[in-house]
Amino acid sequence: MRSFALPDVKILSPEADAHFVQYSTLSVTARARHDNGISKVDLFLNNTRKATVNGRADGQYSFTCPLDEPSGQAYVKIEAVANITGKAGRDSVRIFIEGTVPGKALGQ
Repeated sequence: MRSFALPDVKILSPEADAHFVQYSTLSVTARARHDNGISKVDLFLNNTRKATVNGRADGQYSFTCPLDEPSGQAYVKIEAVANITGKAGRDSVRIFIEGTVPGKALGQ
């Protein structure tokens, strides 16, 4: 039976309002499910696609990407597309990117 509902998408990490250091690596884990299955899942950072993976039977997804955005707030979004219908479900969280000072080691 075909389902026309949107995929159920949930970002498991990072948590909303988490803080990260600029130019570090962001790790994202998410869950995406749909009765028809998932054809693909995209990771976006501030509306720029950073990664795409094919759908998985277990519905668990992991991504990494460099935090090469300006310091300040940023938005992490996961978008999953359902098989057959092509409908997309989304989840997003706001994070904060803390800038680095040239010539200073992290933690100084």
